Amino acid sequence: MRAAPASTGRPGYDPRDLLKLYVRGYFNEVRSSRRLERSCRRDVEAMWLMRRLAPDFKTIADFRRDNGPAIVGACRAFVLVCRDAGLFAARLVALDGTKFRAAASPKKVIGRREIAEEQARLDNRIATYLSGLDEADANEADDEPGAFPAALAVLRARRAELDRMAGKLETQERNTLVEGEEDATYRPPSIPTRA
Repeated sequence: MRAAPASTGRPGYDPRDLLKLYVRGYFNEVRSSRRLERSCRRDVEAMWLMRRLAPDFKTIADFRRDNGPAIVGACRAFVLVCRDAGLFAARLVALDGTKFRAAASPKKVIGRREIAEEQARLDNRIATYLSGLDEADANEADDEPGAFPAALAVLRARRAELDRMAGKLETQERNTLVEGEEDATYRPPSIPTRA
């Protein structure tokens, strides 16, 4: 939502433009709002993307601070669209006749509750990443290129995998599945009774 300008002020930036700027920054490993501001003034690609608008670093940082949950939601929706489009499918399997020991074990069994708990943990870690961006703005000299985007990519990949497993539980009307061997079924060990 745009900020309401004063009668003498200029209209606010479109949130879609600022989100595009953040996504571009993510792909180019630019996490500082000051560097994003500079790129709007000197990179032709950013000028085109932002339609020659050049927000200052405070506007960029405030947008991220004020719209953190919406940014997380947009990223989650993007992952789901990519998964639905088949970009993450990983359905091709090649077998060469090698025999493998089954990896199914009670430790690998995951149910609806565990999936929901891990999804909540991942959402929390993504929010922590976004707050880390604010810290990066404060400590710009300590930038380590690629550290945050790589960590976020790992978290988002795990989140997409959990969404896929939750969907599989729904479609197959199951309560649990074994990670790594999702076609395996788990039966808790029975306790022998004495006669």
